[in-house]
Amino acid sequence: MRKIHWSIKNQASSQEINRLKLELPTLNEDSLRLLLNRKINSLESARLFFNPEDNQLHDPFLMKDMGVAVEILSQHVAVQDKIILYGDYDVDGSCSVALAYSFLKKIGANCEYYIPDRYSEGYGLSDLGVTYAIENNVKLMVTMDCGIRSVSQIQLLKNAGVEVIICDHHEPGSILPKADAVLDAKQEDCFYPYKELCGCGVVFKLLHAFCLQQGVNTEELFQYVDLLALATCADIVPMTGENRVFVRLGLEKVNKNPSLGLAMLKQKASFDGVMNVRGLVFVFAPRINAAGRIYHAKAAVELLIAEDQEYARTLADKIDIYNQERRVLDKEITESALEIIRKSDFLINKKTTVLADSNWHKGVVGIVASRCIEQYHRPTIIFKETDGYLTGSARSVGNFDVLKAIEKCDYLLDKYGGHKFAAGLSLPEENFDAFCAEFEKQVASTIDPLDLQETISIEQEIDPNRINFNFYHLISRLEPFGPQNMQPIFLSKKITLKSLPILLKEEHLKFSIDNKQGSIDCIGFGMKEEFAEIDYTKEIDIAYTIEINEYMSTKKLQLMLKAVRQSESYS
Repeated sequence: MRKIHWSIKNQASSQEINRLKLELPTLNEDSLRLLLNRKINSLESARLFFNPEDNQLHDPFLMKDMGVAVEILSQHVAVQDKIILYGDYDVDGSCSVALAYSFLKKIGANCEYYIPDRYSEGYGLSDLGVTYAIENNVKLMVTMDCGIRSVSQIQLLKNAGVEVIICDHHEPGSILPKADAVLDAKQEDCFYPYKELCGCGVVFKLLHAFCLQQGVNTEELFQYVDLLALATCADIVPMTGENRVFVRLGLEKVNKNPSLGLAMLKQKASFDGVMNVRGLVFVFAPRINAAGRIYHAKAAVELLIAEDQEYARTLADKIDIYNQERRVLDKEITESALEIIRKSDFLINKKTTVLADSNWHKGVVGIVASRCIEQYHRPTIIFKETDGYLTGSARSVGNFDVLKAIEKCDYLLDKYGGHKFAAGLSLPEENFDAFCAEFEKQVASTIDPLDLQETISIEQEIDPNRINFNFYHLISRLEPFGPQNMQPIFLSKKITLKSLPILLKEEHLKFSIDNKQGSIDCIGFGMKEEFAEIDYTKEIDIAYTIEINEYMSTKKLQLMLKAVRQSESYS
């Protein structure tokens, strides 16, 4: 059974609760704690949090270089210069390009887009992309979700007379590219109030500023906010501030009037419910990503910019097939990687997992790294080897900054980039053993031991009798959920079951417990080990989220189990 650290968030004091109660007298103590855990400590902050609107967005001109970037873009649009939109091949990059291309074409700009091939070009601004821009007489390149570390490539563009605007959100290196404008709120001297935009968010800010300066109706831009919401959720950036506004507006559009490409994907996935963050992440994002993982991300961009329904349907069918192939590869390679770890004693005692194989598919190494972390909770890098060269994806655990650890190994690398929790990197095969040793050394010397434990962050302990529809509706008002505003996980201790549990489809734990409504079902997906190893005739502790189960037009509350353990008096 998984070893899980149950961590309860610091709880608000009685004084804080009583003070907030004066401003929000209709809320009970459990609800007030939820707000205080999110630093919502007044009527005004609660109003802003519960009602994220576009009037809460910051002035885009507060971002460093924004004025220069808008001036450059406006000039090239006005004289019909050729503009190339260069985006990364993941969801964030694809949505960035699709949003910008759709908007700029609509206002009459002379633009095209370029998405690098994952296999022949790799992550970031590629030499092939630079050559293409120069040979095709491009006057302006706008990089999207990449470029902040592409020093040499941008210098080549500048030497050839191409102007460059960087739109990125990744951590800058020690040397900034000499682009004409660098839009990245993570620059030390950028005082933009919100630092957590995804790449598409930065692109949106550029186009918003363009609208304001050129007198373009901003509704022309906001009609693409569903693409921005998808990019924001898929890139797992904090669900706070402006991101929260973008996702709320985007979900509203997805559910009322989605862009044609997303409507076709939704139809292909047979999704007919109300789309939320989970739907964006697990229905749309894997399919958009699959295009770049299996074939080429151009197919995803073509779908997202499509205006013809039959063409969009054809692309959605194609992308769905790519996603099916991706699932098969994901399963096969994950099993292969886990088998290597199990058979390699020297790997078991390490603080990291670093694996490479020439037979693995480059398009799914990031997914496989995440799968390995589910079993062996430690920073993980999975590499694909091709002709003596290794290209890989890194994933982190807990609060550990995997990019900083990779930076310490930069003398062994050809290329790397990313952010705290995920990164891409490449190196010659002959450096692999040295890299493994150095990466292990860097992680082992800096990681907090708690980061190496799977941790469940529990919002608060509650009595199951306090769970009702009113409490559920308050929780649902905290949406959209995501990093720094996660769906609340609750703890209930010393629970006695109404009856012994059952195992559904040999995988999923199910039992029911008492509460004031009579009983409430509890479901634990994939908890067959918990079913086998816990004595359910004795009291247990459960960690769970509160959900609605709707069947035959009947709605019931149910608890989605995150962890189960024997109560302390029996453990």
